[in-house]
Amino acid sequence: MMWQYTVSPAARYCGGSHYLNLDSSPQKALSFRIASRAFGEVARYADYDTKAETKMVFGHAALSYPQTLSVFSSEQALFYSRSFDTAPLPISPHVREIAGCGRSPLVSYEGSGAYFLGVKEDRIELLIRPDVTYPRPLWQRPGRPPWTPTCELDSQTPHRFAIHLPGWEGKLKIEGLINEPAQSRQTFNSSVEVTPGRYRILRAP
Repeated sequence: MMWQYTVSPAARYCGGSHYLNLDSSPQKALSFRIASRAFGEVARYADYDTKAETKMVFGHAALSYPQTLSVFSSEQALFYSRSFDTAPLPISPHVREIAGCGRSPLVSYEGSGAYFLGVKEDRIELLIRPDVTYPRPLWQRPGRPPWTPTCELDSQTPHRFAIHLPGWEGKLKIEGLINEPAQSRQTFNSSVEVTPGRYRILRAP
């Protein structure tokens, strides 16, 4: 159950434990995306092994309580709520949609925001959301106006982004679709430093 949702302009002031927003609570938002896919696949009244100590698997989704991790892995899609090295489910080499936070066997990002990849035959469309940090405990009430931010969003700090997708080895080129011209075109081998924004990745000639 999610108690309250909030719109992005108010996200800095509503990033607490009871709010859901892609920028202020990226891991929670990705978990809800995974839950949506799982609800669409799992039969009504299906049984779940809620006593599982390591992981719970249902359809293409899995939960790991020790890792506080949720994953959805199908032939075409891979979603995950936080970094992991050992996948709780098999990962297809043919995925065409990736959404995550942190590190996975296919993609890694050192920032704290969510990222989204659309993998095409000739390009990768990449969207990276802002970094998020929490200057005070999420459960602490904001108090009286004027309210101070519950979380801080950062779209200026660069972080390393790495691709480990089959068929995308070797030299690549990244084009910023919204970023400053100085960052708009770089070549790299598997990893590159980027700020949050929208990009296109191509195979370099």
